[in-house]
Amino acid sequence: SLAAVTWPLDGDLCDRVVDLLERRGTAGAAVEALVRGGDAVVPLLGRCLDPTAVTSTHGQVLCARAAREIGTVSSAAMLRASADRRTSSTGVATPARCTARCSAALARVSNSSISVATAGAS
Repeated sequence: SLAAVTWPLDGDLCDRVVDLLERRGTAGAAVEALVRGGDAVVPLLGRCLDPTAVTSTHGQVLCARAAREIGTVSSAAMLRASADRRTSSTGVATPARCTARCSAALARVSNSSISVATAGAS
């Protein structure tokens, strides 16, 4: 049934889809449903990644995966902001690998946006 979820038509199901990240049997389909939501679900994913969120660590990992797979400028920026918030709230440095991945994702998305814009102008 998660394959039938469409955004923004089923926006009222957002919280339920996030809840289904916690179940191993539905986690993959829930990530796919969130990815289909694109930029419309990025704010929801950002709330899930907040250090004060009630989402489990496993759920947060899957929210981060969905944001990475969305692959837009806003999702990459949200991932970077989430990593920065974790550093400032815990006082523990964000692992360099995570910061590098966020930066690389943001650069990749920015470069592909520039390529598309340039190709359209030709």
